[in-house]
Amino acid sequence: MENNFRHLSQFVILEVANDAYRIHILEMSENIQKLIDAARSREMSGAEKEAQRRSFAYGNAHIENDRVTREMVAKAADKIGRSQD
Repeated sequence: MENNFRHLSQFVILEVANDAYRIHILEMSENIQKLIDAARSREMSGAEKEAQRRSFAYGNAHIENDRVTREMVAKAADKIGRSQD
């Protein structure tokens, strides 16, 4: 399969509507590319990783059950953290 994308300064959006598919290839601005490059080399702290883990857990759980709250996820994460000590 041939890759027709020239370089990483492009990104693709797949739009699905009314059983029709459209692909949009957009050029990233130089500023966005600089931010992406900086993010690739940045190390996350333990606290940032934990916050991201909890946010991910909340987002996925909330999709399945809209009664799930951030507080519920925090309590569960705290309980799991204590049991791993």
